[in-house]
Amino acid sequence: MDARIDFARSVLLGVGASIPGLRGAFQALDGLITLCEQVQVRRNQTLELCARCADLLNTVVKYQPSPAGTLEAAYDEVASCITKVWQRAQNWAQRSRAGSLLHLKEIQENIEQSKVAIEDCFRKFELATAAATSKWQSEFAEDVRKDNEEKIAYLSGIRNAQEMTNEMSMRGQEDRKRLMEMMQELLREVRSREQQHNGLSQNLYEIQVTTSLLLPDPHLHSGEITDIETRAVMGTGAMDIYRGKYLQREKVAIKVVRAVEGNEDTLRRFKREVGIWQKVWDIDKGQYILPFYGFSVEEDMMRPYMVSPWQENGTALAYVKQNDAHVNHRQMASARGIRVLHCLMDPPENILINAEGNPRIADFGLSKLLKDMSKVPLTQSGAVDARWLAPEVYDNEGGFSLSSDIWSFGMTVLELLTHDRPFSDIKHSQGVVAAVVNGRNPDRPTDPRVVERGLDDELWRLLVQCWSRLPRARPGILEILERLGE
Repeated sequence: MDARIDFARSVLLGVGASIPGLRGAFQALDGLITLCEQVQVRRNQTLELCARCADLLNTVVKYQPSPAGTLEAAYDEVASCITKVWQRAQNWAQRSRAGSLLHLKEIQENIEQSKVAIEDCFRKFELATAAATSKWQSEFAEDVRKDNEEKIAYLSGIRNAQEMTNEMSMRGQEDRKRLMEMMQELLREVRSREQQHNGLSQNLYEIQVTTSLLLPDPHLHSGEITDIETRAVMGTGAMDIYRGKYLQREKVAIKVVRAVEGNEDTLRRFKREVGIWQKVWDIDKGQYILPFYGFSVEEDMMRPYMVSPWQENGTALAYVKQNDAHVNHRQMASARGIRVLHCLMDPPENILINAEGNPRIADFGLSKLLKDMSKVPLTQSGAVDARWLAPEVYDNEGGFSLSSDIWSFGMTVLELLTHDRPFSDIKHSQGVVAAVVNGRNPDRPTDPRVVERGLDDELWRLLVQCWSRLPRARPGILEILERLGE
């Protein structure tokens, strides 16, 4: 048992509760001692308040005022003060630990109010010296430090993960976000403490998975990403892609952008994209759209990067080539993810295959983002291959629309069914631009295997409509879903 509790109990036993005017104070102190045995957070500060209340009661009993009537006033003031401290403590002492963490600001405000009230009471009746008050303030500051360490120890304790996730499963979304925000902020504080940082990361990941929420701060600069491999595992015209680990638990793709510097303007531009990322996640929850977990700046190269879940089966094209005999090629080009993005007016970029073999649209909106940041025309930037772009995008650099998405969707379906890029007979991207501008569409494949994969007359008519030169003549996403039977 803590020495401060022993002291408070000794005051109750030594002074007794028979002094007129102090019965309420004795009852409140007795109740405060009981609460100290139950409190889950801010435990050291609560114990200090209890000991200080006991000291106040013990001191006022010995009080010998000179003005008449001052004793009764002192008794009343002390009884009122201790009672209010006890009542405030009831607001947090009976909460669960995880539940208390959600109300730390309110709890700390109550503690500060109690601390000030006790100091005022000592000062008003000159019951303590300045040296004693200074000593108590130093002790209280140490209690604040200890309480913070206990909070970190709890939140980073792997054995506490189940308790936290159970508590969050019964809470609303705002409470969940509040706890995740607290934990993410603590990652910065304990970044140099490996064991606590690792435990905090893993518990935060468990809560994210349980609650289906993204991290409150998408700017990942507190050690959320670790174990980044030194060599890129693949690359595109605009990015180098590395593997890393997210919150010590999940393998992720680190997409480092080559053509953009990691300065404040870049970070501000990424932050503007966060709203879109969050909307996509809120609607889709990762079913059809591969989420962005966040962004940061690669410290050695000063290049910005984005973070997404790693997809073990790679791109849709690679997957259908490896699994040609039993894969459903038409399913690999599902239009349902595009429908989600059309709800948000944001274009798809790429299709990856998750561990279960299901397609997920990746890098949505990335081409426009890279063009805006690099200030380089899209067809010259290498950010996206022109083979998938609608002709109006060439004419109006970066002019993406719902209709241009439909054109790209048609090219993706063709790619997956043929196992080859659109306009595969044209070597360079600029040659494709010239062919499309001159009115050429892809030729209909004649390989019997392509027909076996699903390219019948009806599907070919749909693809040709997707490649109409007039954007308004292309089918809408709902029509595509209906015609594909999705």
